[in-house]
Amino acid sequence: MNDTSITIFQETLEHIDGAYAPSTLRAYRADMAEFIRYCEDESLCALPTAPETVAAFLLSVTGAGPKSATIRRKISSISAIHRLSNLPDPTKHAEVKIALRKMHRRLGRNFAQAYGITLPCPSFRSSLRRPRMIFAVYAIALCCFWPTTHCADAQSS
Repeated sequence: MNDTSITIFQETLEHIDGAYAPSTLRAYRADMAEFIRYCEDESLCALPTAPETVAAFLLSVTGAGPKSATIRRKISSISAIHRLSNLPDPTKHAEVKIALRKMHRRLGRNFAQAYGITLPCPSFRSSLRRPRMIFAVYAIALCCFWPTTHCADAQSS
């Protein structure tokens, strides 16, 4: 049943190859492969698909563990492939929007900020604001860049 869907999907990927970033195409491939597998398991057509199929897919994925941002990306991939294949976009239907709202109520939209892996930086800027620190930096700069006679004058004052 989904042989036509796979053919349409592969033709669309060939058509847009080079127009989108490799990471975008990789996400489209992974998300659509999962959606096509779901449609095959449920004996449904993946391309073009009905809004009810997308809503059912969304609700089935919600319980599987991914976060809401990942699920939104999957829905976005389905939408993009439909639009790029000149097919009607099923994700704009009210049924899909209701399923998205259910998903957000269940999983939430908040996420914890992921920080980069870096070493802690000393608080150098705040220490520069202190007048004594500014004078010390100025005195060191005088010693390094001016002849030693000026350095002695700076140390005595």
